[in-house]
Amino acid sequence: MTYGKRGIFVRIAYLVVAMLFFAASKMKGNTNRGKIVLCYHGVKNSQKFKFAKQLNLIKNRAVASKNLASVGELDTETSHVCLTFDDAFANLLPNVIPVITELQIPIAIFIPTGSLGTFPPWLQGLEHSDSTEMILSVVQISALLGNPLVSFGSHTVDHPRLSLLQEEEIHAQLRTSRDIISGIVGEKITELALPYGDYNEVVIQIALEEGYQKIYTLEPEAYVVESRSGTPLLGRFSVSPDDWPVEFFLTINGAYAWLAPWRAFLRTLRS
Repeated sequence: MTYGKRGIFVRIAYLVVAMLFFAASKMKGNTNRGKIVLCYHGVKNSQKFKFAKQLNLIKNRAVASKNLASVGELDTETSHVCLTFDDAFANLLPNVIPVITELQIPIAIFIPTGSLGTFPPWLQGLEHSDSTEMILSVVQISALLGNPLVSFGSHTVDHPRLSLLQEEEIHAQLRTSRDIISGIVGEKITELALPYGDYNEVVIQIALEEGYQKIYTLEPEAYVVESRSGTPLLGRFSVSPDDWPVEFFLTINGAYAWLAPWRAFLRTLRS
């Protein structure tokens, strides 16, 4: 999760509110927030140990993205957790795949097909820690096809803000990416992760027309979010191996779900 210019102060404020949210849920006996979908990006060599510690917390709660709708709720105070990875960085190979294989945790990787085997062009010129990370190549993706824990989805072709594009451009981004990935993995592609979590009703309608059945946003809500058109979307909580342990614990227990209505309120004020 990013916190803007105020950085640490906003991070601590969010943490305090999340702790209060979790405490209130605990008092009400409502700490099972349903199904929590996490959104990672890359995992660097320096983050591998912290990432493994995070996954050890969810190893008995992990569920594949394809099973989100069918799996029942846990009969405990905890929630199911689903792992997704946007941008398909190549550092997943040494730093993620061995960990999920050891712990038997399924993941979904969302691929920006216009940048296979190259650096992410949307990050170039920015002071971003992932700007020098390579994206998986066709050969590297093909090498993962035999792993039953790994599934793939679209992250468009060029990683644009889809709501800013013309309808024809949106169709092209979603259709081309879908077809390229399908050609590599030999399966129908029905999952889409929206770059920047950006969308409007037109984007969602076109995604449905292009055959996508699950559409992932970055709205911090458990399992299903509803767009204004009533189309079911999948909210996700942005996480990083560098998250504080208490932040990660609260995230996988849905304690940051208060952010969704808060952001909606702020958007209303600005409109």
